[in-house]
Amino acid sequence: MISFTRENPAAARGYVTRGENKRRMDTIRARFSRFLAVEDELVSSRAKAATARSRSAIAVAIAGLVGCAALIALMGVYLARSIGRPVRDAAAGAQRLAGGDLDLRLAEGGPGEVGALTRSFNTMAQELAHQRGELEAQYEQLRESERLKSEVISIVSHEVRTPLASVLGFTSLLVQRKFDAETQRRYLGIIDTQARRLAALVDDFLDVQRLEEDRLALAHERVDVSQLLREQAKLFAGQSARHRLELALPESPLVVSGDANRLAQVIANLLSNAIKYSPEGGVVDVVGEERDGVACLTVEDRGLGIPEDQQGRIFTKFFRGNAATSGISGTGLGLAFARAVVEAHGGRIGFTSAPGVGSTFWVELPVAKVS
Repeated sequence: MISFTRENPAAARGYVTRGENKRRMDTIRARFSRFLAVEDELVSSRAKAATARSRSAIAVAIAGLVGCAALIALMGVYLARSIGRPVRDAAAGAQRLAGGDLDLRLAEGGPGEVGALTRSFNTMAQELAHQRGELEAQYEQLRESERLKSEVISIVSHEVRTPLASVLGFTSLLVQRKFDAETQRRYLGIIDTQARRLAALVDDFLDVQRLEEDRLALAHERVDVSQLLREQAKLFAGQSARHRLELALPESPLVVSGDANRLAQVIANLLSNAIKYSPEGGVVDVVGEERDGVACLTVEDRGLGIPEDQQGRIFTKFFRGNAATSGISGTGLGLAFARAVVEAHGGRIGFTSAPGVGSTFWVELPVAKVS
């Protein structure tokens, strides 16, 4: 039509042409209308689809945001429980630890460094508790040492003062005045007895010191303990007219391997205690026998006995129980020394006692093998 109009402008302006043009334009307009209607429908459907997709996308986005928020919240709770709470517990525990609660322990757990922190905290608390225990033990030892030191001073001052006063007093009398031979002999006998008592006291302290320093030398020879019992019983029999020592010994020798002098000290200590702790006098039974390859020695008195609450400390150095208040002399070293000597010989020492009934001390030593 454009080309026709250009070639025949006059004809194009004619009635027929205008009518044809109109008809064709109407046709074209109708087609364009249908095209536009179809396009409008397509656009509308696409718009609806786009709207639906956008709504779906928004819903998905909202759901994603809600899910992310929930994950963030869960992560926050997890971090608070797995990291924040252990750290807070560690901080609170450190304050309690600083306040002296060394028994506190944290629940071990948590990721990575947090778990390492709780484990290190518990290790530190355990070590501090152990060190506190050691310090308390050392403190108790120091207190015990101070107590023993006070007891030693008290015992030494008491035990030394009496014989020393006797020695000085009777020596002064002999120097300043003249006495007949019998009186001089009696005074010299008292001086000799008290001097021996002082020497024995010094020997006791020296022996205990050697035991503590592990310097107590023991001989290893065949010793007939039956003979030792006879000799020591003979020595102590004359010390008190109110006591009677009764021996029950086997006819054959009761031979052990050890140090005769030290074993004699043990027997002497047991006999001396039996006499001292039965101040009213009476019989002291001394028994020696062999049972199943063991030499068994017992010394039994009918004296004061040992209160039950004191029996656990009877072999403790310087422990004398009620002896001091009863006026019974001693240092509290004899039984401690006796136990050390007996155990050094591979033996055992013990006792049974009841207040007001008496005490029985026993010693067990392995019998020497026949060579």
